[in-house]
Amino acid sequence: MRPTAPRLSGEIVEDDWLSSVFRHPVFAIGEQVSGAAVLEHAGARAGAATYYARVPSDDLGRLLELVSTGLYVVDVNITLSRLGPAPQGESASAGVGEFEEADRDALLDIAGTCFRYSRFHLDPAIPNEIAHAVKREWIRSYVEGRRGVQLLVARDRERPLGFLAVAASELDGMHMRIIDLIGVATEEQGRGIGRALVSAFVEENAGKCDELRVGTQVANVSSLRLYEALGFSAVGSSYVLHLHAHR
Repeated sequence: MRPTAPRLSGEIVEDDWLSSVFRHPVFAIGEQVSGAAVLEHAGARAGAATYYARVPSDDLGRLLELVSTGLYVVDVNITLSRLGPAPQGESASAGVGEFEEADRDALLDIAGTCFRYSRFHLDPAIPNEIAHAVKREWIRSYVEGRRGVQLLVARDRERPLGFLAVAASELDGMHMRIIDLIGVATEEQGRGIGRALVSAFVEENAGKCDELRVGTQVANVSSLRLYEALGFSAVGSSYVLHLHAHR
């Protein structure tokens, strides 16, 4: 199973991976599905269910239509891109290396405790233990080799302090490497570990593809500043909406 949304347009499709973490059905809303259709879908079901949608930030008509039927905004997601080669000169990625099996438990613990700004953590209707579990299981898919192309680990004397998971994709003939998930142990944040991880990602992947990409939340100002400082620039944004149906 994969920790990514199903690709869809005119349908409401169950996200099997998120459903397994939430322990109730979670549905992705296609970009052409009306709010009324979501309510009809929810009304035809018994038991709890969660729905989510993404709306481009310039499509206020669709945003207002979905909000009027009960969905609410939990996040504004910013997509950033970086083109061109890695910067020359002294490396800023000291202490970062590839994942080793000995890192496994520490990375799961970091992923399950360090996040604050994901759409799951920002939604007051989602318990923190579920929000943390989403990220913990996400990184589990990397340490078990079920997802992605690379897992970078920042260490201090062999002790893992953070990670950066890399996925690969293709869009309009452009080959991309994507920061799929990045996390730093809560007590280690603010020490430059995130910068070292992103620098390592740029150094190792800029020459392997046409474009580097990452998504983050507009609420996560420190991450936005970090990516901009390392040569990324915004190329898109979208609202993320949730609906929790209980019967």
